[in-house]
Amino acid sequence: MSGAKEAMHSLTREIIGACEARATGIATIKREVSTQKQATAAQLQELEKAHQALARKQRAELARGRAALTQTEQQRKARVHGLMKEIAQEHAGARAEWQGLGRTLRARRNGGGAVTPPPAPGAEGAEELASKIKGRRGNGGAKPSGQTARVPVGARA
Repeated sequence: MSGAKEAMHSLTREIIGACEARATGIATIKREVSTQKQATAAQLQELEKAHQALARKQRAELARGRAALTQTEQQRKARVHGLMKEIAQEHAGARAEWQGLGRTLRARRNGGGAVTPPPAPGAEGAEELASKIKGRRGNGGAKPSGQTARVPVGARA
């Protein structure tokens, strides 16, 4: 029985040795995991700092871009406003010219001679506009045969 006793002691020592080796291995793994956690946390902090720096830079660039867009938009609005004012003046001149033509036609229909209407405010470009309109027709401004002149609704007597 002494052989069995020796075998039991040997088995017990092997179990204890394996347990100690396992405990040592687990402690080593825990240290490695802790070291990796610290390295990962440090790397995440560096990435966060870099991200914040990029975000600040991008916000600054966007603010400069927004200011440039605002300025460009204001300039565009000013140009459009000027164009609209110019168009309104041309429209007023054209309207005055058409009303004058309507008065002339009514005077001729009623047996009177040519009537020269007084110049309307802002009508300086009306003659130019009328000549452009006549030039677009391609027939010297003459109406095709069979058509009658139209009189604006506001110019009717």
